[in-house]
Amino acid sequence: LPPGPAHVTALAWLGSDLVAGLFDGGLVAAQAADSGLRWREVPGTAAWGVNALLPAGGALYVASLRGAARFDGRRLTPIEGPGAAFSLAATTDGVAIGYGQGVLLPGTRLLSAFHGLPGNQAVALLSDDMPCVGTPSGLGAIADRRVRIRVGGGEGRLPHPWVTALAVSGGALYVGSYAGGIVGRRASG
Repeated sequence: LPPGPAHVTALAWLGSDLVAGLFDGGLVAAQAADSGLRWREVPGTAAWGVNALLPAGGALYVASLRGAARFDGRRLTPIEGPGAAFSLAATTDGVAIGYGQGVLLPGTRLLSAFHGLPGNQAVALLSDDMPCVGTPSGLGAIADRRVRIRVGGGEGRLPHPWVTALAVSGGALYVGSYAGGIVGRRASG
């Protein structure tokens, strides 16, 4: 896979290209060839230290330590934001981006701990009927562009407060944590 030592942190498809995000670099893309995959470096400096990739709207969104960017298959374009980006989620209105300072909803609404999230660093995002945000301090849920649910570490509803991954299936939200494994939760009330 990518030539040389590569620290791959994210993979996603953009059309027929496999795109890899690198921990110690930006993006590389591969096209299928008779001899396997033919890799090329994606030009541009808008992404470095890639944390997440999300195909949406015919483009690939990138969350990296240099911020967020959009890759259309030819050009990597930075997205204006407050700094390092850690997570991405597709919503009905566009792409939400998790930053160290909170979650930038499609448009210009940035939600942070000031607005009710259990912390600022949005390391995990999940878009469903009610988008969820995982932070090192707990879990939040957003509805109507406001924080509606907040679950902190001391409440006993999470195995560990540092939420690192989120998935939904069969009406249950699965919450992955840094040191407490995975817990499934169903909505109540």
